[in-house]
Amino acid sequence: MIDGLHREDAFERYLSRSIAGLEGENGWRVSPDDTGFDPQTALYMPDFIEFQERVAPEKLEKMRASMGGNWENNLRMQLVSALRDDGTIEVIRHGFKMAGYQTIMGSAPYPADKRIRNAQANYEANILRVMHQVHYQTQGNKSLDLVFFINGIPVATAEVKTELTQTVQDAIEEYQTERKPVEPGTNRRNWLLMYKSGAVVHFAISEDEVWMCTNLEADVPRFLPFNKGTLDGHAGNPPAEDGGYRTSYFWKEICQRDNWLHVFQNFVFEETSRKEDATGRLRTRRTQIFPRYHQWDAVTKMIADVRANGAGQR
Repeated sequence: MIDGLHREDAFERYLSRSIAGLEGENGWRVSPDDTGFDPQTALYMPDFIEFQERVAPEKLEKMRASMGGNWENNLRMQLVSALRDDGTIEVIRHGFKMAGYQTIMGSAPYPADKRIRNAQANYEANILRVMHQVHYQTQGNKSLDLVFFINGIPVATAEVKTELTQTVQDAIEEYQTERKPVEPGTNRRNWLLMYKSGAVVHFAISEDEVWMCTNLEADVPRFLPFNKGTLDGHAGNPPAEDGGYRTSYFWKEICQRDNWLHVFQNFVFEETSRKEDATGRLRTRRTQIFPRYHQWDAVTKMIADVRANGAGQR
């Protein structure tokens, strides 16, 4: 069992190293543990403050002057309130209002027009981080293998398994049975796992497959494949071209800095529908939609083609 855990940890560390690059040249920071993470807010506040220092230093200077030693706590409280009222995606894309400071940015979008003042510099100021063994419970000691942040705001989690000891289904079952947004019995909320206001998507990853879920609050959370499909049209993933892991596209493509930012800034949306419940009443059902791999791949390639060849082409 210990040997199996060591293998799983080795794959987990390999995954984060691959995301970051040998010298961090891929634009990601890696935290070997969860120092600085606050389960009460689900934030890594140092990155959020550093991002604000880069894009709006004058606002932080004003906060320090007017609020004194309370400025950081006040900023944190405003961010938490926005996440819980408006949701992670809304804050990432549009930021939030703060009286006296206009809009506080959650992230900076890709500069469609690079002539806009500071647009490129602000985009490059975004901070991506992957953190290991994150203790997410507001009361308890359970941890998640990986958590991914944009400017200190959590956007994704991952449970990692190695096929040598367990399968991707074991990671899925772990989410379904153990990773609860609201703890049974105590009703304590684990903010990292809350629908819409916590991490946007939860990945189950092995060397062979990737599955995902956007809502852990259901009685039995539903996971969908985030696989490429095999060359003969079946489920799963084809062998890697370089002879490596079948799921290497996750860290080589999806986690590439521009792609990762683009997914959360442009691809995720909320689907709203109205359905009758058992009593005949119409209930509004909201579902946050994260793209499947082939959807992301197709749209990304079409956008790249339009940029290269112009509109109106096939």
